[in-house]
Amino acid sequence: RFLNRITEAYAEQPDLVALLTAPYFADAVGGALPSWRRVVAGAALAGIPPPPSSRASATSSAPTPISASTRTAPSTHCGAATALK
Repeated sequence: RFLNRITEAYAEQPDLVALLTAPYFADAVGGALPSWRRVVAGAALAGIPPPPSSRASATSSAPTPISASTRTAPSTHCGAATALK
């Protein structure tokens, strides 16, 4: 069913730039956004770096500053911080 929704979105709008701009997906993401923000806020309060996609949700309203540990987390997970030692 989900793949059918994708196919339908592009069939209705062949020049669709982003799937998230299709009405079905925009409604689905918009409906889940408040819950996603609560999860990200809870992670931040607990000191857990949120997933990178959480930054994208912050751009839909006022920009939210991120901590230094969150900005450096992706490179440390890949071992980039130790590669230069």
